[in-house]
Amino acid sequence: MQIITSQANKILVHVKKYNQYDFSGLFYTPLQESAIPFSSFAELVLKLEHQFDELQFPQNAQKIKSFIHGKNKQGEIKKTEAEFCSHDIEQNGNSCKEKFYIHVLFRQNASWQGHIEWINRERSNDFRSTLELLHMIHEVLLKQEKASASID
Repeated sequence: MQIITSQANKILVHVKKYNQYDFSGLFYTPLQESAIPFSSFAELVLKLEHQFDELQFPQNAQKIKSFIHGKNKQGEIKKTEAEFCSHDIEQNGNSCKEKFYIHVLFRQNASWQGHIEWINRERSNDFRSTLELLHMIHEVLLKQEKASASID
């Protein structure tokens, strides 16, 4: 029996590296035992999309077009909500540029809609598409990069 918690569509993203056009780092979900690395925003989106498809949560309102059709397998929840929320990411001594908490509420019009929280500055905002999410994260990282360049 598969149990989907209210935390299944929440992702904690740690940005480790940033250049002008992309970023990489680690992300955490209550479905995985440990952090999952990603080398680009595209890889982050594709890995999370795969996870959402396996769970069928949040439910996809539109089937993504594909050249190759395959079957989805059901995933298993590996962590409870409490374990995810209390997970200390800094325990490994990993430093990161920025931290974001992304809550994907819907998958409609072949995109994501939800809420993003910028943990370092305690600010939050809603996003209406995956592209808008990218722009929000990019804007924060660009400002941080410029601020650190002016200090040096």
